[in-house]
Amino acid sequence: MVNPEVNQFVHSPDRVEIQPEFQIEPAVDSDYQELYAALVDSFGENLETSIPEFKVWSQSKNNPNLRTWIIKENQRVQAFLTLGLDPKLAKSEIRTIGVVSKMRGKGYAKALIQTALNFVHDSGIPACELTVAAANLDALNLYRKFGFQVIEKYDCYQWRKV
Repeated sequence: MVNPEVNQFVHSPDRVEIQPEFQIEPAVDSDYQELYAALVDSFGENLETSIPEFKVWSQSKNNPNLRTWIIKENQRVQAFLTLGLDPKLAKSEIRTIGVVSKMRGKGYAKALIQTALNFVHDSGIPACELTVAAANLDALNLYRKFGFQVIEKYDCYQWRKV
């Protein structure tokens, strides 16, 4: 059982024009096998994260309330961000953001977050939330740079079959 403290953040995004050095594009069906491999690489060592089997996870591509953007380098998915939207409730949440371990430090996460926040802003949704483990200091610092503020802290419990 893992009992990490989790921070829930909220941010009211302003639109910021970005000119990333790399191509950010929406994920398409043919990207999902590579996207899953990037997910496993990004979170496989993280005991606070559970990764569903590909068959279950890949069904999310059919959810009209999710948007996923990717960054490819050498025709391989190296980073991704999935945003959940609920336009009826005027809510959005960064659900998952990951960068393949050997590709970290290139600014991929920063560019993906700004892309998502611009999408939220353009959609007329007034805020974006995300949840992150309190021990993930690199992520916490990045989110704070974007203006995210802690709105709630709570414990998260997980059972794993050994």
